[in-house]
Amino acid sequence: ITEKQYETDLYASLSIEDIPPKYVIANKIPTIVHIRISGKGKDLLAQFLTGGKAKISVANFSYGRKTIKLKPQNFDFISSGIKLREVLSPKEIVIDLDRKSTKKVPVKSRLVVMPIEGMYCSKNPEFRPKTITIEGPESKVRKIDEVYTVPETLKGFNTSTSFLVPLVHPDEKVIPIPDTV
Repeated sequence: ITEKQYETDLYASLSIEDIPPKYVIANKIPTIVHIRISGKGKDLLAQFLTGGKAKISVANFSYGRKTIKLKPQNFDFISSGIKLREVLSPKEIVIDLDRKSTKKVPVKSRLVVMPIEGMYCSKNPEFRPKTITIEGPESKVRKIDEVYTVPETLKGFNTSTSFLVPLVHPDEKVIPIPDTV
């Protein structure tokens, strides 16, 4: 039975490779591609155990939006006997390459401090560092003027203290450096 030819669907993980050093991907890219493959039963079983892999190289791309139609050479199979019959979803991948950019922005608080009864907080929380660097696609970085701490209520304080507070990522493609203050 495992020597017979079969056709089946497979979900392959998608990765984008060879991004030029001065660029970043500015849009959300699917992580999974639904495909139909054919081959001998034993090869298809082995492929299911290892999973499917799809790759797109953007080494020769430059700034802007590109639409890539997925082809057999984008897929790695464990056997040359496995053939791609059809890309079911998505059939095309849109990639926006934008210039990599950095910018210094101030940290803003979303902390609420509630000291224990009978105490008061004489000043607002202070952050170190007061400004951080954000890094990401130029089109997104340019629109961001500040980064916020996670919203949190701090209860029961009766003394000065310091601790790490995570920062909210202002956009899924923009990274705060450091990501805590």
